[in-house]
Amino acid sequence: MKILKWALKIVGGLAVLLALVIGFLVWRSGSRIDRKFEVAVETVPIPTDPAALAEGHRLASIYCAHCHKEDFGGGKFIEMPLATLDARNLTRGKGSSTGAYTDADWVRTLRHGVRPDGRSINIMPSDSFAHLSDADLGAIVGYLKGAPPVDRETRERSYTLLGKILVGAGQFDQSFPALVIDPAAPRPAAPDKGVSIAHGEYVVTSFGCRHCHGDDFSGRKPGDPDSPFAPNLTQGGGLRAWNEETFLQMARTRQSEHMPWSGLRAMSDDELRSVWRYLSSLPPKATPGEKKV
Repeated sequence: MKILKWALKIVGGLAVLLALVIGFLVWRSGSRIDRKFEVAVETVPIPTDPAALAEGHRLASIYCAHCHKEDFGGGKFIEMPLATLDARNLTRGKGSSTGAYTDADWVRTLRHGVRPDGRSINIMPSDSFAHLSDADLGAIVGYLKGAPPVDRETRERSYTLLGKILVGAGQFDQSFPALVIDPAAPRPAAPDKGVSIAHGEYVVTSFGCRHCHGDDFSGRKPGDPDSPFAPNLTQGGGLRAWNEETFLQMARTRQSEHMPWSGLRAMSDDELRSVWRYLSSLPPKATPGEKKV
C-alpha cells in the first residue's frame, strides 16, 4: 500500500508539473502571437500610371495569387488540428482586411511582416518580400490598392490547444516573419531585368523558394504533414536531368496545390530563364536522407 501511495503521489506530481508546463506554453504562445513590433517604415513610391499598375498586377499574380486567390479576395488556406489560418481579402470588397490601409501600412505588412496594429502577420513570407526592390513592391501595392473589389469574408486566425503549445515552445517562429526580419537590413536595388544569374537570384529569393526547398535548395519536408517532400533544386538532385527548355515547359504546364506554379506561369520568359541559370549555378547538394554512392 505504501508503494501505491508513493506511486499515486508521483503520478499526481507529474500531472501537476505537466499542467504547469502546458499553462506556461499557452501563456507564452499568447505573448508571441500578440507581441507588438515597432518598425520605421520607409517611404516607397506608389505608382498610379497604367503601365506600372499592369506590371503590379503581373507581380501580384506571381507573389500573392497562390494564397490569396487569383482575384485576391482570399479564402481558406490552412485548416488543420493546429490552427485555422485564412488568406485575407486584399481587395476593397466586403470582408477586406486592407480597405483602411495607408501606403505605410502596405509597406509595413508586406516588407516587415507587421500589421497596422503592431502584431506580426502569420505564414505570409514577408521575410522573402523584404528582398523586393522599391519599384516592384510599389507596383504591387499600387495595383492591390485599386484591385477590383471582391466580397468575401475570411476568418480571424485561431489556434487549437496543441497549436498554442507548439507556438509557445517556439516551433513555429518562422511562421511569424516579424520575428526573423531585420528591419534595418538594406533594401535591394532594382535588378537588371535581363536574363542573368543575378536576376534569377533576385526572383528566387523574393519568391520564397527557400521556405520549402531549404536554405541550400537541397530539398526538405515542409512543416505541413500533408505536403510532399520539396525536391532538391541543385545539380545534386533532379535538376541534373533537366535543361532550360524542360524547366520552362514544366513551369508553364504543371499544377499542384502544394507548389505555387501559378506564380511561375505569371513570370516572363526572361525571369524563368534567369531562375534556371541561378539554380544551375548552385553547387550540387545531396538530398537530405539520401544515401551517398
